[in-house]
Amino acid sequence: MEQAPPVAHADDRRMLERLLAAFEHLSESIVLTDPQDRFVIANRAFREINRNVAHAIQPGQKFEDYLRAGLAAGNYPDAEGREQEWLEARLAERRNPSGPVERQRSGGRWFKIEDRQLPDGSTIRFGTEITERKRAEAALNAEMRAALKELDAFTYSVSHDLRAPIGAVSGFAHLLRSAEAERMSDDGLRLLGFIEHNAERMARLIEGLLRFSRLGRSDLHRTRVSMNGLAAESLLDFVDEAARARIAAGSMPECNGDPALLSQVWSNLIGNALKYSRGADAPCIDIGWDAARNAYFVRDNGAGFDMAYAGKLFGVFERLHAESEFEGSGIGLAIAERIIRLHGGAIWADAAPGQGATFWFTVPALVNGAPPEARSWEN
Repeated sequence: MEQAPPVAHADDRRMLERLLAAFEHLSESIVLTDPQDRFVIANRAFREINRNVAHAIQPGQKFEDYLRAGLAAGNYPDAEGREQEWLEARLAERRNPSGPVERQRSGGRWFKIEDRQLPDGSTIRFGTEITERKRAEAALNAEMRAALKELDAFTYSVSHDLRAPIGAVSGFAHLLRSAEAERMSDDGLRLLGFIEHNAERMARLIEGLLRFSRLGRSDLHRTRVSMNGLAAESLLDFVDEAARARIAAGSMPECNGDPALLSQVWSNLIGNALKYSRGADAPCIDIGWDAARNAYFVRDNGAGFDMAYAGKLFGVFERLHAESEFEGSGIGLAIAERIIRLHGGAIWADAAPGQGATFWFTVPALVNGAPPEARSWEN
């Protein structure tokens, strides 16, 4: 007996109607396009978001036409001045979706948008409004900036006020040694030495705090910077130490940054490399650029450190070696990290105990064509 073809029941139609009604009234914006990227269906949230370009979301219209209409209507503030580049990037995202993105639409509204490709080549786009979240983030960031500004001001004020009493202690200790050293016992002279040493150390710490706090109070003065030039100039600050080491610098691209601040980074990193490698039989310092990491580096073959403590490297007054082994205030790397962060970059290190360390940092490098001619220093 021949079997009759299946017939859609009333219950099936009602279920389909309910699903379509639910789809229509979802708060999340959803639109489906076919393998040729033509509109198939869009829910009410999508239509409301794009009401000023409604003519571009008719069934059968290509998504590219919808985007072009939105550009013409000024619906994409993030595209202003680079419309064609923006359009090509959006179409590329649809061809190769890589996850959710956040964009601002007309009226200042923000949306999280995600395209997902279906097995048949169709694309479904989800959009969720995140305007309130963005406003909350902006408010929180403003509060954090204000708090950091107050903390910088407090640090600067306290450090500045501490200079006078520490200077007085150091000065009176010097006078005491000059005027009374012959009448002092050996124990008295030893204790006086402790006072002088710690007064000098406190003065260095205060100067470091002042330099650190000033970084948050000054603006960047960006220009084209020769990193080879800055590294070479920084080496001049360590003539005696550098004379005992083999130092080589490879070719490095120029960057966009504040030359005075970046010079401080090079000085801190090169100074540390020379200091921590002076116990090596043949101290070696390498300075250069790693194209694979898009990062500048300073490498030494010195004392190194355990990477388990790497999280403490860039903290103020944090030290991984005793002051009796290596002198220092413990603020140089904190200053370097803050300068790189102000430039929008990152700084990190690789090391092992007794096997040296490599410090890497990134800033906006100007790698257009070949990098500048290499400059090396060999001792």
